[in-house]
Amino acid sequence: MVGSNAYFFSIQPFWDVSQVRRPVRDESIVVSEFTWSPDTEVMSCVPGNGQIAIMLTPPDGFSGTCYGVADGRRDIPLYGMKNSFFARFSPGTFSAICDVPASEIPVDGIDISLLFSASQLEQLRMAAADQQPTQALLRLFEQWQEASSNKSDCSLAEQAVQLIRRSGGSMRMHQLEQETLYSARRLQDVVTRQVGISPKQLCRQTRFQNALKLLQSKGQSSLNCAQAAQQLGYSDQAHFNREFKSFCGMCPSKFLKRA
Repeated sequence: MVGSNAYFFSIQPFWDVSQVRRPVRDESIVVSEFTWSPDTEVMSCVPGNGQIAIMLTPPDGFSGTCYGVADGRRDIPLYGMKNSFFARFSPGTFSAICDVPASEIPVDGIDISLLFSASQLEQLRMAAADQQPTQALLRLFEQWQEASSNKSDCSLAEQAVQLIRRSGGSMRMHQLEQETLYSARRLQDVVTRQVGISPKQLCRQTRFQNALKLLQSKGQSSLNCAQAAQQLGYSDQAHFNREFKSFCGMCPSKFLKRA
């Protein structure tokens, strides 16, 4: 994985990684094949880095659902989809491609027929029917992205997202104003619309995702929670524990034992 947006592929510790197969990607989009077991009705998700996702069924009886950005742990309904193509977009990318505000996409999903024209739906169906469907879908999304006329807001949202990422989620609004030369009101509006959550919430979720990565890389034996809290930019260990539990449903030490 390369490129400045590579970080956007959020850790989802409650997913079975074997369910994702043959991913293809560029800097801001990844398309995979996705299979759920017959008895699975929901995806148990933790907050990510601001990803919009689309699930598409195979071309025979083609349909799909677009999922918005969660700001807390959620069980996301699959609507009977068991074998699917799964596309994820880096923060702000979906809105640039589809000219639909990310803030308008429900967390629990919306039928893609309400978002795309008949022509676009047919293009998606044909890509899903291709001999190499994930590559064909990726190419189609890239073509739509190139043809987008919504590049000004997308560029500002991407700049804000990258500043937040590089700060580890510790970026303050006045710092964003200084770095981008835009007002807090403008940044709040553009980021919320293009990404689906506010800059402050994106900072919180970025720190949480960094915490997941740190816990998985360090392991229980070598992790000092107080040091981890400081490294991640939390005010203290209690703040770290509180934020992690609110997003994950369990404290960091319990998460490590379960992992």
